[in-house]
Amino acid sequence: MFSIPGQAPVTLTPAAAAQIARLMARDGRHGLKIGVKKGGCAGMEYTMDYVDAADPHDEVIEQDGARVLIAPMAQMFLFGTEIDYATGCWNRAFASTTPMSPNPAVAANRSSSAMSRIWPRAAEPSEGPMRRKLIAGNWKMHGLGADLAEVRALIAAHPAPACEVAICAPATLIHRLAQACADSAVAVGGQTCHIAVAGAHTGDISAAMLADAGAQWVIVGHSERRADHGETDAIVATQCRAAWDAGLFAILCVGETEAERDAGRTLDVVGRQLANSVPDGATPHRLAIAYEPVWAIGTGRTPTADQIAEVHRFIRAEINARIGAAGGQGIRILYGGSMKPANAADILAIADVDGGLIGGASLKADDLGAIVVAAEAAAQARI
Repeated sequence: MFSIPGQAPVTLTPAAAAQIARLMARDGRHGLKIGVKKGGCAGMEYTMDYVDAADPHDEVIEQDGARVLIAPMAQMFLFGTEIDYATGCWNRAFASTTPMSPNPAVAANRSSSAMSRIWPRAAEPSEGPMRRKLIAGNWKMHGLGADLAEVRALIAAHPAPACEVAICAPATLIHRLAQACADSAVAVGGQTCHIAVAGAHTGDISAAMLADAGAQWVIVGHSERRADHGETDAIVATQCRAAWDAGLFAILCVGETEAERDAGRTLDVVGRQLANSVPDGATPHRLAIAYEPVWAIGTGRTPTADQIAEVHRFIRAEINARIGAAGGQGIRILYGGSMKPANAADILAIADVDGGLIGGASLKADDLGAIVVAAEAAAQARI
């Protein structure tokens, strides 16, 4: 429960509170603000966004170290209520790496201790060698309800991992997976989304539906979707934008086929996919890139360390050129070609490999847990 001293408490639904905690853990414990998107007799719709300035009339809610600003209009409706709302990060990323200097008018009305509650010391940006490792499991078309026992076992064995962990499950499991992961460090994701919010698209699922079911992440542009469903770079870019609009963090996949590698076209292919699949507005707070050499997925074959390093270095340079080094250095680049416990440590030690998109090895708690341990060790080695 969030509360402001002297005022009625603001009670969040468990799903909303858990999502706030995950956002705080991922993106720093400052700069998140609740606002009102629209309202009326039927009820209010809230948003959460990163902001780079405090308003004199903002209030702050606190829980477990998370500090969230409440805009004045939202204050009118929140206190003493229970709310659920879209908790993605709309509009813009929190760009400042230092606390904002308080406005003199604010300082006159608030003590320095109150201001420090709103703008605590800024967390280090997720840039350079300090990018937090991300291990994302892709269950593909595997998993029934009984298989959620593996997720519970993973949570029990790794209650506070030193890397970020997510499971991208089939749509049929997302709601139950979100329940299993509630109050844990494991985030929930989908495996694709439609470009539209709703419509006559039998069998498809929208990003808004994924978010409503409890997802915070979604994979877009996976090679299997590109090959099996004809998803082009343009479609992937629109999917990514749809994910962002729904408040989801997108893992966007790129990679070459065996024929393209043998023809010496790897960097050309990956460069084209990056240029045409990544929408404008990419930030570290809502995008990761996964390099998946298609010829290594599910085959047991793995590129050499030099081959992986070459492509990851290329992706970093392309992203930096596209959005600037200030943002590009913070975007995580995952490796997604048959990472497993036996090779995870070696791959995760390669420069610009910021984690993994894990297929078959993510289905078992012991295997994914071993990769989490390898990611933790790799992160510690860079400190």
